[in-house]
Amino acid sequence: MNNLAAVETNAEFFLFLNNDLFPQDSNWLRLLVNEALADPSVAAVGGRYLYPNGTVQHAGIVVGPKGFASHIHMGRPGTDYGFIGRIALAQELTAITAACMLVRASVFHEVGGFDEVAFKVAYNDVDLCLRIRAAGYRIIRAYPVDSDTH
Repeated sequence: MNNLAAVETNAEFFLFLNNDLFPQDSNWLRLLVNEALADPSVAAVGGRYLYPNGTVQHAGIVVGPKGFASHIHMGRPGTDYGFIGRIALAQELTAITAACMLVRASVFHEVGGFDEVAFKVAYNDVDLCLRIRAAGYRIIRAYPVDSDTH
């Protein structure tokens, strides 16, 4: 469905957002867009997402450990700074979740959007991020773009 919607608009950016994410900062979208506008090599931007109990659900994705891909810092307190500030600071990452992902439209089209065949249900966001990086673009997790998931 996301790929179908993407061909029907001429927007500069696409925002993929799950219906169970509730941004806690009224400026959350501006923060994501500002990260993307700061550097044309930035193709995708996401945030840090917390469970309702205040622990980290998503602070970025790494590829390799525990199988194909893993959410880093999952289960850590949302107030935790993390190793060298990895939970708290904006940074470049291998991948981010499409639960809330701002993507430069031109890059989304350039890399072919979400893979509807190989990744129908899971990991299509990771695959998209890997193809974005292979095309020479960057992926950023902005901070503080906290959302609670329910």
